[in-house]
Amino acid sequence: IDREMNMIKRIARKLFSEYRWLKNYKWGNLWNYKHGFLPATISVCKINKDNYAEFLNDRDYFAGHPWNGAYSGIIDNKLFLPMLLKAYQEYVPKYYYFKDESGFLQLFNTRGGRDTVEVFLGLLSKEGKLCLKHTHSSIGQGFMLVEKIDNNYRLNGKIIELSRLTEIVNGLNEYIICECVEGHEYSTKICPTSLNTIRFLCAWDYDKKEFFLARCFHRFGCNGNVVDNVGSGNGLLVFVDPETGKMKSNGAININNSGDRFIENIVHPDNNILLTGLEIPNFKEIKEKVLEICDSISFLRWVGLDVAVTKDG
Repeated sequence: IDREMNMIKRIARKLFSEYRWLKNYKWGNLWNYKHGFLPATISVCKINKDNYAEFLNDRDYFAGHPWNGAYSGIIDNKLFLPMLLKAYQEYVPKYYYFKDESGFLQLFNTRGGRDTVEVFLGLLSKEGKLCLKHTHSSIGQGFMLVEKIDNNYRLNGKIIELSRLTEIVNGLNEYIICECVEGHEYSTKICPTSLNTIRFLCAWDYDKKEFFLARCFHRFGCNGNVVDNVGSGNGLLVFVDPETGKMKSNGAININNSGDRFIENIVHPDNNILLTGLEIPNFKEIKEKVLEICDSISFLRWVGLDVAVTKDG
């Protein structure tokens, strides 16, 4: 009995240490574990005993995967996006190649066959910038921005020798190569190195049989990051009012991979621009188009779309 009691005590101490609750709250350290929330979620979303029922907890979120059932793979793989949204090609970046160990497969043509890295470099010379993304990565992992400026090549903003760039690109597997979208002035003046996308979280209303916008937030890179995702280690997000398109006073930030933390009255750390209160251009029209697109693929029930406002709005 003593041995079993000691084991129970060790387990209890481990739970209290691993699932630590914020110190300034009066209920026990196991509160968040009991209710299924990770400490980071509680901190960023300001969850407490009065509002926790309004949130989907982390335990149920992960247990619910795959949320779109047999169709989840369609939106988990970036390669499928232009095919999924074939009726909305004007809102999808141009896809040039799929790259695997066999070379460069031209997309959306009837020629077939494989191109060489020299053909890719020719496309880069023509376009000036290209985006290289892993087909099914998340939080910006593996993203590459490749540029040719004058006679210099750059990878994620840093000059690179052509021989080294060729070696890296030749070694890519399960990548897509697409156009580099240019963002609107309102966001590029805040962070010029990243695209600064808006995540639209849309859900299916089973009663109305249409999608609605559940929540959205705007993301910005920091410290010269070419990726705007907070999970990349140098980024921030600010929540957006889904009715007005104005940025709210709360969000999250992660600088130098220090971890996500909640922030209010958000000021971008690179330039001290106040984000709270800024309004996304043409938000009403963008929201209507996003919901229209979601309604057109309603075999899915939960859709997160990353939207960039382009130069022309």
